[in-house]
Amino acid sequence: MFASLTGEIYKWPARYAALKAELRPDPDPAVLAESWAALGAALDDEVAEIVRLQHEAVPICGLDEVVANGGALPAGVAAAVRKRGVVVIRGVIDEAVARGWKQEVQGYADANPGHTGFPKDNPQVLALYWSKPQLEARQHPRVRTAMLAAAGMYVGHCAHRPHTRDCACSPLDGLSRAFVSPFLSEFGGGPHGPGPLVAPAQVVCWEWL
Repeated sequence: MFASLTGEIYKWPARYAALKAELRPDPDPAVLAESWAALGAALDDEVAEIVRLQHEAVPICGLDEVVANGGALPAGVAAAVRKRGVVVIRGVIDEAVARGWKQEVQGYADANPGHTGFPKDNPQVLALYWSKPQLEARQHPRVRTAMLAAAGMYVGHCAHRPHTRDCACSPLDGLSRAFVSPFLSEFGGGPHGPGPLVAPAQVVCWEWL
């Protein structure tokens, strides 16, 4: 579970502080302060634009558009994603199928009450990862298509396609816990957007321990 849910505190190894120091472009405090000031000004402009656009600031497309475009986000949507850092892909799973998965997860939780949940008096976040509907959701071909389209926004070196900079052939999906209601303020999770079955796409640092 999250540290905010368990009260446990994880002490990060010192090498992460060293890595952050290496990534900092200039140790001069004046340069850092100038960078922060520039960032603040840019954020003021972007916030004003988001206030003006409201929900239209978030790029949206249908999965059928992705499929028709060879599995990639349409050019206009991709440009908006590069600016906003987020995209909503609609029409991935039929509503009846998604609701059926949710009911199955809740049934599984009711039949196996020994799992970890939070809050304890009325669990809303369940430490369930491997129930049948969760696996079906993660492995669904339309979910994979959407994930590949999102992963295609990143560039890197891919052993399977050495002559391109794309690195989207093997998307990784974090094992999401089961959420049976929106986050509550007591969770300490802040603004959140996970569904009940599949974790949202995110940039994650992986390492062997």
